Amino acid sequence: MPSVQVNTCSSALGGSFGAAYAQPGRLAHMEELADRIRRLRTRRGLSQAALASLMGIKPASVAEWELGDSRPAMHRLPKLAAVLGVSVTALVQGTHTEEDARREELVGILPRLEGEALDVLLRMAKQLARAA
Repeated sequence: MPSVQVNTCSSALGGSFGAAYAQPGRLAHMEELADRIRRLRTRRGLSQAALASLMGIKPASVAEWELGDSRPAMHRLPKLAAVLGVSVTALVQGTHTEEDARREELVGILPRLEGEALDVLLRMAKQLARAA
């Protein structure tokens, strides 16, 4: 599995949804978050167990998220979003920007790359990250 870099600064959890996420009554539709997690996980080609492993949690936690019985703790959102290939905002609010669409497209391509193509993409990504 590819490693995932996560922005864990507090500003990643701020903004308009931070307070709403912290107060269960203000998060409009937990089923929508559950459906989004399931959709993004399956699009990435991950089982619940694989997602749990990448997150360092129990598979039962992922199942509870997808059933809407619970939701990820706020401190897990940056890593969950990174693993699923979307922004934290897109994960929590369901907003989908052009950047999110491109990120999802890239995440969908990654499992099909092998050998030299994967090496080339990794080198390019590292160069772009350093330049940013």
